[in-house]
Amino acid sequence: ISASEVNLNSAGAVLRNAAAATDGIIQATSLLRINAGTTIGTSASRIQTDVATLSMFSGGDQFVTEANAVTVAARTTNNGSIDIAANGGTLTVGSSTLIPASVGATINGITAHGSGNITLGGTSSTADGLVVARAVTAAAGNITLSGTSSVNNGINIGSGINITSATGDVSLTGTTLSTFTSTTGPWAGISFRNFVSPAGRVSGKNITMNASATGTT
Repeated sequence: ISASEVNLNSAGAVLRNAAAATDGIIQATSLLRINAGTTIGTSASRIQTDVATLSMFSGGDQFVTEANAVTVAARTTNNGSIDIAANGGTLTVGSSTLIPASVGATINGITAHGSGNITLGGTSSTADGLVVARAVTAAAGNITLSGTSSVNNGINIGSGINITSATGDVSLTGTTLSTFTSTTGPWAGISFRNFVSPAGRVSGKNITMNASATGTT
């Protein structure tokens, strides 16, 4: 599928043929919106995308792998988990629009219902690995965020942005792989933008932060 804007609306699941090893990539130069009554992809056969902005709403789990940099906004019901990986560019948690309008015109950030987990990862050679510009929220599930950058922050958390799991664990792993030194936070691999006022907040039952940098000066 290839177009400027792609809308996929299903009363059931949106799935990818596991046998289509190199095919089945959804390309949208502007926006991909997916609304599914049950699941979007599976752990064994993830939806493959090459899009600028990804918006998802589902009644179950979401599994997506993006080829390049992408801005994402997603929400689940029925204890659905959210798992999005950007292997060739920055993954930015942002805002988008939804289909159909009955579930709301706008979606902000990443929200997993009930026991659903959230897993987000970005890898970039030209910018931050993972940018959290909108809230990431889980009710009882775990949140796992990872970012790797060759030239900038592994994870960059925006001013006043919260990462919250009410009863689950939160894990952040940020890696910077070059002669880059963060000046906006106390970690080389994890940066809190405008750290003093207002700082972002990370809340969870147990919180783990791993930040590393190689060859920094």
